[in-house]
Amino acid sequence: MPSRVKRGLTVVLLVLAFVAGALAQARWVNVDSTTHDQLAYLAQARMLAETHEEAPTNRIEMPAFPTVLSLFYEQGLDDEAWFWRAKLVAIGVALLCAVAMALTLRRVLRAESAQLATIAIVFFVFMFRAAYVQTEPLYYLLSFWALLAIDGLWRAPTFPRALLAGALLGAAWLAKASILVAALVTLPLFLARSAIDCARKRLLVQFVSRVLITASAVLGFGLVIAPYARKTHELQGRWLYNLAPAYVMWCDSWEDFIDHMRRLGPVEGWSKLADQTAVPTMTSYLASHSIGQIAWRTIAGAALVLGNLIVSPFGPVVVAMVVVVAMLGRQKVLGRMPWREPTSGVWFVVYFVAHATLQGFYAPIGAGARFSLALAIPAFVFLLRALDRHASESTWPRTRVTLMRATWALLFIAVPIAAFTLYCGG
Repeated sequence: MPSRVKRGLTVVLLVLAFVAGALAQARWVNVDSTTHDQLAYLAQARMLAETHEEAPTNRIEMPAFPTVLSLFYEQGLDDEAWFWRAKLVAIGVALLCAVAMALTLRRVLRAESAQLATIAIVFFVFMFRAAYVQTEPLYYLLSFWALLAIDGLWRAPTFPRALLAGALLGAAWLAKASILVAALVTLPLFLARSAIDCARKRLLVQFVSRVLITASAVLGFGLVIAPYARKTHELQGRWLYNLAPAYVMWCDSWEDFIDHMRRLGPVEGWSKLADQTAVPTMTSYLASHSIGQIAWRTIAGAALVLGNLIVSPFGPVVVAMVVVVAMLGRQKVLGRMPWREPTSGVWFVVYFVAHATLQGFYAPIGAGARFSLALAIPAFVFLLRALDRHASESTWPRTRVTLMRATWALLFIAVPIAAFTLYCGG
């Protein structure tokens, strides 16, 4: 049998396995629409469909995924039928995102590493998340593309790359607002590095060019989000307003947030309350909590986030890569990586630490693996790429083969069992 036919059959079998696993989750595991924001997405999509996309969404769930869902809503569907149809739509979206992710990995990694990353990410992340009426599969893809574009901008700054990075950041932001952290961290970092390099070499013209390149990224971001941001400004007086960073994250716990809603009403109306002193905000939180309390919340939250990631289906992949880094660290592989050069991933390390810290702080409100996977996926891919470039050719290929065999074993043994039993919506 020709190798091309074998590859085609393999792809077909993997797609069937993906759909079967996702349908198993949809039919037997994810049976409660009230869990983990699913009801909010269902309500937003129904509202958009019934108003022909005119009604403003709630400014906490971003509009990209509800808009896609709304295209498949029909008048007369009861709650159970709408939930099932939405799950089927979510599976279709996740499958398309998984295919796009696989094609992307083939372009950014060596063939063997791309195969390893594809199986790990598609079947240990996308398949398990597919059956849930949540934005995560779409967000994982768009945010990964945005981070790849930022990496390209960091390595070789040009105006087209800046526009692309900004546009992809905007698209990812419309899927989930937390990607804004990447823009707020990486663009100032890019400017700071440019200022240091240009000052050292006394290249004023080049620094002005870098400032304009950064402005191009902001322009790309603004063009993509403009319609939504304009409506948000009309409703709330702020272009990038979102309820989570405005109010939700400043509660002490999920129970505290629910208690505030009992006293103040739905969170969507908090910005309209006359007495803003009763509303949890950054100002009120910082005034009522010590540095020690904030630090403990962040550290304990980060431990909870990591624990939830480890017990998720992607957990074995995370553990395996930690072991690999520890093993290769003995050979001083990491020390050979050119962290200070433009081709380094130092920008991602800074972004990872900043975003992980914020996730730790947010953990009392929501610490599910769906949040940390948005960091774990690009970290996994960037680590594989770094190892492909800098690890010992006598060690890394053998290690990669071992990881691939373990991943296939998990795929055929653990994943079918977990697909019927393990709830993955959190």
